[in-house]
Amino acid sequence: MSCEKGFKAIIDEAEWQMQFNSETLAAFIDTLSAQPSHYYRAMLTYFDHGECWRGATRFFHADSLPYWRKRKNMGHKPAAVEALRRGELHYFFAYPEDYSQQSIEWVDGEFGRRPHNPAFEVVYVYSQKDGTLDLNFRSMTPDEILNELLERLGSMRIVTRLRLFEDESLI
Repeated sequence: MSCEKGFKAIIDEAEWQMQFNSETLAAFIDTLSAQPSHYYRAMLTYFDHGECWRGATRFFHADSLPYWRKRKNMGHKPAAVEALRRGELHYFFAYPEDYSQQSIEWVDGEFGRRPHNPAFEVVYVYSQKDGTLDLNFRSMTPDEILNELLERLGSMRIVTRLRLFEDESLI
């Protein structure tokens, strides 16, 4: 977060968080701009403007992801989804369940296998203006994950989140 990308992510989230108070937003941006480095800007945001930190870190993470695809016609199955808005873009950080696995480990002096259900991260960026949905993921091969993901995630949950964004009274 202590770099140019991090500073941009902080400003983008502040614009959303402070959208109804332009004086507060302007003062915040002026204060950050007056800091001697991106490190100070990041720390000031973390300590004094926590409402901007969570979204900014998620945007910074999304900006750092290397592989994106546009995708239409998604299936549907539930997954944990975090929704954030950045200007006119809607970001969705989805965490569908991956295949069940077992880990070999020692627990209380006993050797054994412990089953667990890991999740993997998929980031969507929806542009209503452009009518596009960008998709970023890491895991299986692109073809494998697209087929699996489209079955598991689905557009129903994302469409529900978009409706929440579009209805300003719900925000």
